[in-house]
Amino acid sequence: MSLFYCQIVYSQQTVLNNNGDTLICSSVNEYSFLIKSVFKVKELTLLDSINNSIIIYQDTLISNKDTLIENQNLIIKNKNSIIYLKDSQLEILNNELIEQKKSTQKQKVQKWISIGVGSLFTILSTYIYVTK
Repeated sequence: MSLFYCQIVYSQQTVLNNNGDTLICSSVNEYSFLIKSVFKVKELTLLDSINNSIIIYQDTLISNKDTLIENQNLIIKNKNSIIYLKDSQLEILNNELIEQKKSTQKQKVQKWISIGVGSLFTILSTYIYVTK
């Protein structure tokens, strides 16, 4: 049975009282139906209001979660940028370390060449001095 449609047809009586007022009279079943209909309308209105409140709450939750996801994506993007910068710094430091190792190796070779040349020069000078 629909709220606005009823298969039962009720008849009403119009009565004029002593004061000249018009009264509409109905049976107990008719008034019972009308009261049930009024309560049903109030109940459905309340349920509709509750559903609308739930929808608004869920929309707010969805909006908050979307904002949270956007913020987390921004955090991830920033962390990826930090990782990229750290990787770049690490590569630069590794290149500097390689250059320093090459420089150190070069200095060691130069030191041994200097020691060898100095020793050879000392030996030759001593030999020349002694043989004179």
